[in-house]
Amino acid sequence: MGDSMKGIIRFFITMIFVLGIGLAAWVIFSLFQEKVEVLPASKAISQLSEDDMAVVIEGEFIGTDTLPKVFDDIIYIPFEIASQHVSKDFYMDNEEGVLTYTTNDKVIRVKADDEMYFINGEEYRLQNNFRLIDEQMYIPITFLLQYLELDVQYNDYLDLLLIDFNNVSKRVGQVNTDKGYFRYYPQEESPALNKLIVGQQLIIYGEDGDYYKVRNGEGIIGYVKKEYVQHVRVKYSKFEDDEKVEYTKDNIEGKLNVVWHQTTTDQANLNVKNKFSNAKGLDVISPTWFHLGNSNGDVNSVASKEYVAWAHKNGYQVWALFDNRFDSKLTHNVLRSTLKREKAIDQIVAYADIYKLDGINVDFESVAKEDGPNFVQFIKELAPRLRQRGIILSVDCYVPSAWTAHYNRKEISKVVDYIMVMAYDEHWSTSKESGSVASIGFVERAIVNTLKEVPKEKILLGLPYYTRLWIEEEKDGNVQVSSEALSMNSAYNNLKENKADIKWNSEVGQYYGEYEKDEVVYKIWLEDEKSIEEKVKLMDKYELAGVSGWKKGLEKDVIWNLLQKYLK
Repeated sequence: MGDSMKGIIRFFITMIFVLGIGLAAWVIFSLFQEKVEVLPASKAISQLSEDDMAVVIEGEFIGTDTLPKVFDDIIYIPFEIASQHVSKDFYMDNEEGVLTYTTNDKVIRVKADDEMYFINGEEYRLQNNFRLIDEQMYIPITFLLQYLELDVQYNDYLDLLLIDFNNVSKRVGQVNTDKGYFRYYPQEESPALNKLIVGQQLIIYGEDGDYYKVRNGEGIIGYVKKEYVQHVRVKYSKFEDDEKVEYTKDNIEGKLNVVWHQTTTDQANLNVKNKFSNAKGLDVISPTWFHLGNSNGDVNSVASKEYVAWAHKNGYQVWALFDNRFDSKLTHNVLRSTLKREKAIDQIVAYADIYKLDGINVDFESVAKEDGPNFVQFIKELAPRLRQRGIILSVDCYVPSAWTAHYNRKEISKVVDYIMVMAYDEHWSTSKESGSVASIGFVERAIVNTLKEVPKEKILLGLPYYTRLWIEEEKDGNVQVSSEALSMNSAYNNLKENKADIKWNSEVGQYYGEYEKDEVVYKIWLEDEKSIEEKVKLMDKYELAGVSGWKKGLEKDVIWNLLQKYLK
């Protein structure tokens, strides 16, 4: 065999050796190489049909049967998504076909397919009409961008709509490797959505063990190992403080001192000067002037210009009270209708202008559970109209309980200036057992539970300037209980005249006395300067905005000295 032939053989042997080593290396590499199942991008979004548009809001896929639609190259958002995921300030009246959106200073009303819409009653032309499809209102994305601080992106390839809130700070980070993967689940064994790209920006929505839950620039949501993300920081929003509305007491010094003045007739407005001659340290008078008149939304009034002029001259603000006559059926008929709510609000605003009022105090009691959302909407529609005029809005609320939860104090407190906690009627007029009108424990629980929903600077503690005489009489083997409301002086005089033994009860924070006459037992838990002082101490302890007392004329004169001491 010649040398040339031997060389050729050596060459082939060498090549086979090299190839063998390479093949072995490839096999070994393959054995240790990470096995990754890569899912299609659409898997990262949802299991929607290819004709459906997916929606991701602040890192969450919105799973709903009603999805956005496109008309004339404009994306339309269904009311269901807008109201549940974008803003709770959207409200739909399906019977009247009116959509309402409220802001701090605007009440916006729109009807489907109308070219015009209304802001605080003024007519404007729409950029794009709203549409009603299958009984669902669809809102053009242009409207959302006009009135909300949103960042909206559309990924045509994935048919994906991304919505983020510009008024919310976000945690962000940057990918530091191209060796890792964007995972479907926070697990090493999870399928991958795609490979990581060095420098890729991520929004971080949460953490799960060694992984961040993130969204990339395309809008795909998944999980990335924390070690693959650097420069993690909070990106603050420049809009974050914009929604915080600062309320003012109009230069009132110290804590607010408010009193309700029951005036149900024109005659009751007379002699107001004499009525308040003893009211030291008083800031605000709330006369009970306005009432729902009928189911059409008309408002009855017994207001007086002379009364307001006298109050202003003597340094008092006037927050006229507007009530629903404690009539749940009447309230239902008005609040469920957008047109009737608007009619009532228009009248209240007009009265506020006519009588130069400083505030409106809403006292809607016995509102049915089903009308809770309608009541909240009524307040949200009234608040901007009054704020436009610099008029203070306060709302009277029961103490928190399961049966009053539908008043939604938390939502109401976002739009009103003050909430009066009616921390009394612990035992009310028709109670089946005798007891205190406002024991100290009851009052403190009312404050503590209200603070869970309402900021302390918006809470006025309702004080009772009355008490009840309880009458217990045995009839047919059963004790029947009845009561009557008494002023502070009348209650005390009643016990003294009947030689009752009056003792301080520290457990309830009141003096207690009882007596028997003709086999009938009479009981009184007194409200006086000492019991009121215990309640005002709680106002001070929890740093509340002040107090509001029910009602003028039932208190002792000394109460005003006490309030002046603590509030001013």
